[in-house]
Amino acid sequence: DKDVNIKKTGFSSGGMNALKKATSMRKASFDATEDKKKKEEEMRRDLPPELLEKFVEMKRKLGTHEPAHLYLSCDSRTRTVVDVMSLTAVMYCTFMVPFDMVFLPEPTTLSISIDLYIESFFLVEMCINFFTSYYDANNKHITNIRLIALHYMQGWFFIDAAGSVPTEMVTQITKAVQGGGQDISTLNNLKTIRIIRLFKLIRLLRVEALLEALEFSLPMLSAVVGLLRLLLMISILAHLIACVWYWVATRNLLNSWVSKYHLDCCTPTAVAPPLEDPTHDCLPVDSLPSITALYTDSIYWSITTIAAVGYGDVLPCNREEEIMAVVAMVLGSALFAYVVGAISSVFATGTAQEKKLQEKMVQLHDYLNLRKIPAELSRLIRLQCMHKWKHSVFSEEEILDDFMPQTRREVVEHILGDVINQVSMFKYIANTDFLTEITLKFRPVATGSQSVIQTIDDPAPDLFVVLRGTVHLLDEGGEVIGQATRGTAIYENELLSSLGETEEQDLPTFYTAPFSIKPASENCDLFALRRSDFISVLRRYPKVRQIYLDFKNDDDWSDAGTAAQLASLPV
Repeated sequence: DKDVNIKKTGFSSGGMNALKKATSMRKASFDATEDKKKKEEEMRRDLPPELLEKFVEMKRKLGTHEPAHLYLSCDSRTRTVVDVMSLTAVMYCTFMVPFDMVFLPEPTTLSISIDLYIESFFLVEMCINFFTSYYDANNKHITNIRLIALHYMQGWFFIDAAGSVPTEMVTQITKAVQGGGQDISTLNNLKTIRIIRLFKLIRLLRVEALLEALEFSLPMLSAVVGLLRLLLMISILAHLIACVWYWVATRNLLNSWVSKYHLDCCTPTAVAPPLEDPTHDCLPVDSLPSITALYTDSIYWSITTIAAVGYGDVLPCNREEEIMAVVAMVLGSALFAYVVGAISSVFATGTAQEKKLQEKMVQLHDYLNLRKIPAELSRLIRLQCMHKWKHSVFSEEEILDDFMPQTRREVVEHILGDVINQVSMFKYIANTDFLTEITLKFRPVATGSQSVIQTIDDPAPDLFVVLRGTVHLLDEGGEVIGQATRGTAIYENELLSSLGETEEQDLPTFYTAPFSIKPASENCDLFALRRSDFISVLRRYPKVRQIYLDFKNDDDWSDAGTAAQLASLPV
């Protein structure tokens, strides 16, 4: 039997059994897949519109077998920790690189260890950046490794590479190769390496991006981050001016502000090297102050200069130092005035709108953490809420309720009149009180181009009015069947078709969306009117309600005859 099976099928009896078992398992797997597809279709129908896109994107990733563990989410806590460490390392380099270049301190084991650690961290961070996801211009979360790498190469890669040259590693290797000698070639190599270290300062360009990422991840610390940004500006400028101030003195250190301040000895005409000139030098080399004292003097002069205090105890000794003092005063005073004004606004002049916005963002952050909302969905929620609250964080209905009727109408006309007047179902209604109430019920909606605002067959869609951008109308297959631009109302016929002959018949939400709506490539601003708000306002204006009942089946509200009849009807 064994030989027969091999001759007929190429398999032995054991192989045939294995083949039958594999075929059975494959069939069972196929049946299970079909059941899974049916369940997924049912789940897709039950999903709300705002979660359907997330489901589709997740299925796309699973279908292409994109390994989720290969990327680091830009919204994760791990990425936040990396950003904080990177910011700390950049600040250390910003202060220490100019200091080492100018004051030439003796390296210690601790300073060498810190430098080696920071250079290693910068190299590791560059590798992490190749795997860190990002959000594109349409607010879509990009997790594809190839796209992430391309995005990084087109963005911060070259800046990071220039600022991550391991100069301290090269220095230690050079010293080890030369056996610790101090010949001319070794000294020249070390000077070149010291100059290359200045490239680390190019990472300062990333500080603002790091602070923005930190502020977005921790909105409750936005005020602290804002204050930190200002203090860093003062500290960095003061430190750089102090280093340059001392560097100018090193051109003739024995006849400079150093000698003038410590021994009251200065010959203004002697500027250029050599440093030791018996006819002009007035400060013995062995009596130079320590590096700590020199830096303290420099930073003291820098801060008093940019603060426009200028006590007059540390003064320039020659023409070059005078020019440096003028430049420092111009730059420093301008920056200090800006920073002082900004700090004052943080503590004293913040508008009620800004304070309310910050308070609501903190509450939203706490809520998202409490409910353990996923990072990607959490980011989308925060962006949408921030956009909405930037329009207004107040209850405008409560505020406008205290206004006189005529004043309230004028205010509402100013806010949204130009948009409402373009909507055909409103611009022919003469009842200004009704229009005022309806306008106050509109709420801002913001969404990226990858977000579906309303899905086809969803029950009782809201009325949407496009304020900015273009919205695509999609059929069941996702094909574009039309578009809506500024001033266009969407689902107005569906909204009006829900009106019954009596108010009791208004309650059922039997109508559904005939098409899906999705923004075009650019971000869109829309205003939405809930059906419940529309019905509640309409019940207080029976004559307006009757107008809509009489013309709810009219397909073209902008028809001249309809317009004339609407305008002539008493309201």
